[in-house]
Amino acid sequence: IHKAAAQLLHLIENDEKRGQKVRDTLHRFGVNLRFAAKVLEALPPRGRVNHCRRLLIEEMVARTVKCMIWTEWNTIVGARDDEPFLVVAQRHMDRTVSDPEEGDYAHWEQVLLPAIQDKFAWPPEDDDNQLELLQQNIDLPRFVSRLVELTGLVLETDD
Repeated sequence: IHKAAAQLLHLIENDEKRGQKVRDTLHRFGVNLRFAAKVLEALPPRGRVNHCRRLLIEEMVARTVKCMIWTEWNTIVGARDDEPFLVVAQRHMDRTVSDPEEGDYAHWEQVLLPAIQDKFAWPPEDDDNQLELLQQNIDLPRFVSRLVELTGLVLETDD
């Protein structure tokens, strides 16, 4: 994991396909993405790792939200088929990108953080610090872009 973390620092800066690069780099060292939290913990606390830390965290959050979207949509489709995938995806994106000061802080604390801890084997030893680490290291445009890549969503803008 330490080798993967060190190599990740060298390979992912300024790469358009950063999500794939994160995955590919970890896989090259035999590390599955489900252990991304371990790689995150192996990164040095200071220095030029902030970009790498952000990309790992964005990848973890995007993959968790993607799973939550698909799980909810599959549950809804099983019960009724009148709610399109886009509506479910939009609901999750709104909860995730809302400002915690103004929006759904409970969603991050009670839903998203435990799901990330479970999905990526991130021990829930210090929930407050983990929650702060997640929220401070999300670049919203990059996060939304990665979630679009993972889900296949097509987002339109009003011109």
